Amino acid sequence: MSITMIEARKRCVYPIAKEILQSSSEQDDFYQFISFEPAPAGADTATYDRRKGKVPGRWRFPGETITQVDNPLVSKVTTTLREMVNKTDTKSYVQRNMSNTFNQRATNRSELVKDMARDVAASAISGKYMDTCVIRAGGGINAGALLSVGTSIVPGPFYMDAMGDGSINYDAPTGKLSFRAPGDSQYGEGVALTGPFPQIVTLRSDNDGYFITLSVAAAPAGSGHSDVQFSSTTKQPDGLISLVDSSMVISADDPVSGDAMSFDMLDALQEKMDKLWVPGECAYVLHPRQFRALKQRGRGLGGAKIEDRMFGDRPIPTYEGVPILRNKYIPDVSLGAKAPTSHSVFAVNMNPAKGFFGMVAGDEMGTGMASAEMRHGDPVLGFLIRDLGMSRDRNADEEMIVWNGAWGCKSVQAIARRDGVFDK
Repeated sequence: MSITMIEARKRCVYPIAKEILQSSSEQDDFYQFISFEPAPAGADTATYDRRKGKVPGRWRFPGETITQVDNPLVSKVTTTLREMVNKTDTKSYVQRNMSNTFNQRATNRSELVKDMARDVAASAISGKYMDTCVIRAGGGINAGALLSVGTSIVPGPFYMDAMGDGSINYDAPTGKLSFRAPGDSQYGEGVALTGPFPQIVTLRSDNDGYFITLSVAAAPAGSGHSDVQFSSTTKQPDGLISLVDSSMVISADDPVSGDAMSFDMLDALQEKMDKLWVPGECAYVLHPRQFRALKQRGRGLGGAKIEDRMFGDRPIPTYEGVPILRNKYIPDVSLGAKAPTSHSVFAVNMNPAKGFFGMVAGDEMGTGMASAEMRHGDPVLGFLIRDLGMSRDRNADEEMIVWNGAWGCKSVQAIARRDGVFDK
């Protein structure tokens, strides 16, 4: 069973837990609509089938022998819980100062956990775990000659630390570069390096849920292969931006200056999602500055309108009945020295059975706790406070606040992205 932030706020009766939920949802329209699922049976990973696309219908003559099996196109991927930890202490003389009418320890705890909740919300958009991928030296492919100057290999989502190294292979007779992800036994379908260079290519492994993207400066002189090593510097879970499949990205019409925000972009994202665009399950996700630009366009056009609808106790703007979720954590992107600041625009299926979802430690309701101070019992949407007792090296009492959770997406077509949209 999954639960959204709106539902959790209604059900939760514990004061500090309500502060977590309220702080997160009031800062972020997108975060409050995410459905959270509990990690299965206390595990720290969840492996699921990720739908890759539509299965084509096959026309046949009546009575024709059927020899081909047409199963849904899926790739098996794993979402792993990540951990955020902060430790706080409260000086004993501050806590026991009778002139201070506030409970200083409770204040420290409350403010810290609310700030952490905002960082969790930010990771739902811009988090990326495996952010570094390098070609191991000494192999048959020279990284300096293969990659464009100033660029690096960008790994996709779903990688785990225990998976080890992958490899890339170049076959000179066919001119194709291919990739084998850690844990896969076979290389995926290669991509021909035909130019013009620099050529941006996405290489998929045999399990095409795993991929890398790189800018190729020139094809290697001869056949060869090299290991590729993955590592994480952020330690954050993969968020919405990282989980977008490369096939679901619409590039800017003007790659130098970007494109002005328009309702046509929202329509194009809807069309891109195809069968995963389901009314009542989907939403647009925009940076607040893009939303203001869209409202300005609406005032000038007169036809397309943005209307508010009540979701729970909160009004949310909609376009043709579809929620527009504002999110300040979508990062600024500079397309050029003289180009205006741009952002990406998203269309997302929020149904946890086939779209974007959150996975957290805790019971299936996401709000179970045994004490009002949140020191015992199950976490609240991944959050838990642990009482560490008296500090060993100073006169203070220590507490640790932990969040265990991750983000996932169960269909390739569940997220579509439009890049290079400036805010005017």
